[in-house]
Amino acid sequence: MNIGFFSETYKPDINGVITSIESFRQELEADGHTVYVFAPDQRFFQMPWQKSKRERRVFRFGSFQYPAYKSIRVAMPLNIPVARKIPSLKLDVVHSHTPFSLGLFASWVARKYDIPHVHTYHTLYPEYAKFYFPGFKKWNQKGAEKLSALFCNQATEIIAPSDDIRRKLRSYGIRRPVTTLPTGVDKEFFTVKDPDHGIRKRFGIPQAAPLLITVARLGREKSIDFILRSFVKVRKQRPDAYYLIVGDGPARLELETLSKELGVADRVVFTGFLGSRTDVVRAYANADLFVFASRTDTQCLTILEAAATGLPVVAVKDKPLELALHHGRNGYAVPPREVAFADKAVALLADKARMRRFGAESRKIARGLSAKQQAKKLVTIYERARAEEFSPQDPKRLSEAFRRVRKGFDLRSRIRR
Repeated sequence: MNIGFFSETYKPDINGVITSIESFRQELEADGHTVYVFAPDQRFFQMPWQKSKRERRVFRFGSFQYPAYKSIRVAMPLNIPVARKIPSLKLDVVHSHTPFSLGLFASWVARKYDIPHVHTYHTLYPEYAKFYFPGFKKWNQKGAEKLSALFCNQATEIIAPSDDIRRKLRSYGIRRPVTTLPTGVDKEFFTVKDPDHGIRKRFGIPQAAPLLITVARLGREKSIDFILRSFVKVRKQRPDAYYLIVGDGPARLELETLSKELGVADRVVFTGFLGSRTDVVRAYANADLFVFASRTDTQCLTILEAAATGLPVVAVKDKPLELALHHGRNGYAVPPREVAFADKAVALLADKARMRRFGAESRKIARGLSAKQQAKKLVTIYERARAEEFSPQDPKRLSEAFRRVRKGFDLRSRIRR
């Protein structure tokens, strides 16, 4: 099967969407499928003397940074040579991973060439709209819900990373078939080893010190400020504890300043983006407890990765996280209160037997969501989309808004006649 992935975010950037794309891509190609990626370039315009490094089956489009969030790029799908090449790729499925410019381009390709269009709703855009769009938060949220429905109702099938997100999509007014399919975790997380504690040595963390870890993009929506304030309370009971924050983003400076104001800067380590995937895996392996507080994630792949390395988890309670965090079995889902969060973290660090038991349960949970298994389920979705009765060009596939526009054009043509 020839598959086209269309995404507004891709390497060399690092985030959960890219991790998901690469995980599925590797497993699909290992299973004999061909995957083409359509993604932004790091430049808006390439001069004739600027040669981009050739990437196997990757097509790039000029892009610019989104002003409110510098780590997001908006692609300009105006690459005529790429557009002309698409028919020769003989795509069987178009799979969009973002609903923005390249998502719209994916929708156009699907309609023009009568190809099934599958879309994965990776990000809770209505929640992000409150943080990164100008104007009133409530209006932004409602607007993002309506636009999400408008885009998704043009696709053949929708993929939701969790059951809770599937229910939310239905509440937005999405009528297309929605299937729950979480991203799986790569096998390297199950076999990770770092016998010389290289990550701890690199960042000056004592080998025996209790180490909490968060792996995330450093945006306000991730609520790492909540964990920092909770860590102050952890330190009162465990003064030997450290907190490792792996990742980067627009809120990093703000969070570093907060750690100084809270008086814990000497025990909080900001690594930034680590140089390789292997280093990220080793960072998990060197930690004792994974902590997480965001309530805007659709799955939280990093919790699943932490579980695969055998870490117990303490996180703020949120439905999408229940996929990898089973309360009382491999960790705790707690109310969004700093004292309650800190108490659970301290209690776990003090109970070595429970830590081991929770860690073993984490591995069991993660094994049920391996990348290989999830990729096979994705192929099933593709096959079902290809067997859909209506093509993307059929009027029955259009949303109500598009039908009204079409009806208006028909009416004008009759008046002219």
